[in-house]
Amino acid sequence: MKYVRMKQFIIHGDYDESKLLNDIALLSTMRKIPLNVVKRVILMKSPPRVKYAYVSGWGNDEFDQLQLTLKHTNALMQTENVCKTMGWLPPGVFCAGPVTGIGAAEVGDSGGALIINGIIQIGLVSYKMDSKSLVGYTNVSYFLDWIRRNSKRLYCEYGHLKTALKHTSAKLQNLAVCKSMGWLPVGTFCAGPVTGLGAANE
Repeated sequence: MKYVRMKQFIIHGDYDESKLLNDIALLSTMRKIPLNVVKRVILMKSPPRVKYAYVSGWGNDEFDQLQLTLKHTNALMQTENVCKTMGWLPPGVFCAGPVTGIGAAEVGDSGGALIINGIIQIGLVSYKMDSKSLVGYTNVSYFLDWIRRNSKRLYCEYGHLKTALKHTSAKLQNLAVCKSMGWLPVGTFCAGPVTGLGAANE
């Protein structure tokens, strides 16, 4: 098993461990993680409906043994009625996997991706009931706006872009004012205060 050091992380501000609400976080790593066969993952607001998805992880196997190699299994997408048999289903959560028996994500798989069509990520392993094999998955589509917003925050505030982007309003000036700058090239206009602060700079 190879390890990559984490650089920064953001946990959902309304995460509730006891109620399993908003069970999602983002992180950045010190270096790129090689994905081998899968070169990229797609997140969609409205992914296609399928019968089976695909989940992988380093969690315990069916014999409750910790794994050092990445394992995977198919996960049957369940209806809302079946999912409700797990008890209270938090907003932004769906379920998949067999109702009973083996073939579901296990302890240690939390945060693992649920994939359809080989490249579209629709869920994250969240929790599992002891009495059933059904697994509750954080719905990626439900949190897509949060993911987009905080991905930018993670990359810009904590990552590569160290300088904060600044902005200001710029008043559009008339031709007479613009000509006071001197020669005005064809197809050019001007904006900003005539004097003082509040204009674009070098």
